Amino acid sequence: MLIVSSVLPPEANGGFGMKDGVVVSNIFLALSVADLMRQKLIDLAREKFIAQNRGGKAEELYEYITSHEFRQQIEAVADVYHDMHMQIARERAAFEKIWKTREAQVQKLFTSTAGVIGSIRGKVGQSLPIVKGFELVDGEESPAEPLKLIE
Repeated sequence: MLIVSSVLPPEANGGFGMKDGVVVSNIFLALSVADLMRQKLIDLAREKFIAQNRGGKAEELYEYITSHEFRQQIEAVADVYHDMHMQIARERAAFEKIWKTREAQVQKLFTSTAGVIGSIRGKVGQSLPIVKGFELVDGEESPAEPLKLIE
């Protein structure tokens, strides 16, 4: 409640104040005080609404979490996760097989090339120029370690 008056009690000597639980204001501050009181009432109503619905929402949430529907939805998410995990494992195994096959082919290619170079060197002797990647550390030709694949 708000009382607007030109004569104010000592509790409202600054232009407004409280007297026995009633807000008292002069005419100049009446609109500002009324606006503050209105905003406070809106805030109070909002808090009351939230408090009333808090218990109901908690119960609804509990009922949903303990429901068959919620369990089915979580199980569906877990099934999708499991399927995706298994698919990744199968793909990893398939790619590992492909990579091992290629690695063996590369090794065989390197070894065969070294054999060809060795055969030619055996026939023509030292006149065959040194082939980069097939030389020994001391300068003589020899198959080196194959190049490693970048993983």
